[in-house]
Amino acid sequence: MNHLDITLAARAHGTGRALRSAWFRHRRLQPQPLALVLFQLGAEPFSAAAIGWGERHDRLTLRVAGEPRNRDLAFALLLEFARWFNPRFEAPAAGRETFTRGE
Repeated sequence: MNHLDITLAARAHGTGRALRSAWFRHRRLQPQPLALVLFQLGAEPFSAAAIGWGERHDRLTLRVAGEPRNRDLAFALLLEFARWFNPRFEAPAAGRETFTRGE
């Protein structure tokens, strides 16, 4: 929270009414959004036990590593996800032009 949020919360509490913190709500909807969901085990904070991904709600892919502490299974899961994700992540940078200064 910043100072404005704290001030608005205090005033809202004092008056018993919510206060607006912005005039407009800004939203930018992407034409091809990416959805990504990771599930982690409690004792393994740096591994993904399951990954869900997709571009539409009716075409989501869900994969579960049988035993996420097994590196072979975990990396096989991540490799499948990376093959789907990397081209979509790098696509916006593919259309760049290179120029040199001077001549």
